[in-house]
Amino acid sequence: MEEIKKWLTRFAVCVRERNFAGGREMFYEDVVCFGSRAEILIGLDDLIERQWKEIWPNITGFHFLTDRFHCEMSADGRTACVIVPWISTGYHEDGTSFPRPGRVTILLVRDSEQGAWQAKHTHYSLYPGTPNQTYGRTGD
Repeated sequence: MEEIKKWLTRFAVCVRERNFAGGREMFYEDVVCFGSRAEILIGLDDLIERQWKEIWPNITGFHFLTDRFHCEMSADGRTACVIVPWISTGYHEDGTSFPRPGRVTILLVRDSEQGAWQAKHTHYSLYPGTPNQTYGRTGD
């Protein structure tokens, strides 16, 4: 399970650093996702353009709450279903900040038991009552 936590940490760094290329390496090209902004995203390019590029520049402090992480692993060790809450800071239109918590289910797959994990599906959602829109910090 430590490998999965390392994957989560690495991806969170990509989000915070707005490293779209680094994030791309961690996902299958034919990924299908539900996002906190877009209803359904088909393919990695769609995910990056309509979700990541709309959200990542407008939040700060994104990280997974790995102390509350849950993972189910397939018997062959090649598929993992990860459920974990996350937190970030969002920004109202006037630049004031608000807590932006959520949760995600991630389906990770690898070609062999020793292969690199890649996301095949993600489903991000905000906690109820969290504003859907974030505008970024004033001056960014």
